[in-house]
Amino acid sequence: LAVAEEGCPASLAVTCREATPSELKRQEATGDILEAIAGDNYSFLHTQIVRARASGVELILLDKATARLKELQVDAPAPNVIRSTLRFKKATGPFPDLPTAESKCQLEGCGVGAAVEGAVLDIVGGSVAAALEQHMPAGVGPPAGVAADEWLFEALSAAALAAGGEG
Repeated sequence: LAVAEEGCPASLAVTCREATPSELKRQEATGDILEAIAGDNYSFLHTQIVRARASGVELILLDKATARLKELQVDAPAPNVIRSTLRFKKATGPFPDLPTAESKCQLEGCGVGAAVEGAVLDIVGGSVAAALEQHMPAGVGPPAGVAADEWLFEALSAAALAAGGEG
């Protein structure tokens, strides 16, 4: 900004440059989170909040999105769907046709579902029984003849149903 002699109008010189990739990513994430706030899809809004945080979107907008998220209902499956899905025989394998990793977010720049070092869960045979022996009080655990992993799975399934208002 340069001001000429008194009485002369001021002038402004502006130099433009191309936006950086991170600025473009932040701008795109800002538009997407505004769209999600206007909608009523809990999962989509939650995904956009995660993406916006990673992109450096303004905190006031993240606060607005979080407040909106609290107003929405979680897209939870019906209790009968939970009950029919959480069957030990359906959850134990082998399943050669299924992928070994969760599906990745398809949005450009989104890291949800991407592999994170140290975050892969591999259950070693006998580990559930060993953990129960070490950490459970005497008398708590699977009854005779029931495998520890099946007992734990059924207990977690019952908890999921109870949390869904079914128990």
